[in-house]
Amino acid sequence: MADRLQEVLAQTRLELQQLKKRMETRAITVHKDLFLVSLIPKWSGSYSTISLEEFFSSIESSAKTANWKQTDQLQIAVLKLSGSVKRFIRVVWDFILRKQIGKHLRSIQVKI
Repeated sequence: MADRLQEVLAQTRLELQQLKKRMETRAITVHKDLFLVSLIPKWSGSYSTISLEEFFSSIESSAKTANWKQTDQLQIAVLKLSGSVKRFIRVVWDFILRKQIGKHLRSIQVKI
């Protein structure tokens, strides 16, 4: 009986060491809670909606609670824009992208 217990104990220790090694090499998975997105109000920039400060504050407080990165916050902010503000941001974003692409193309242009 004692031999059997020693054998089980040795096997358990071996399994525990193997689990510890696996845990050290694995990356920790962090889950994002996206359900809080529904609590963030849309923002159109008009006087009838919340202020810009309240809009950003709701995003930042949700981000802390839900473990969002800055890129998540930016994407959610754009998602929650509406009306003329959304159209304005799209135009500005397109302009910035074209300017960045233009700079890149000019930098790689080959002189003949």
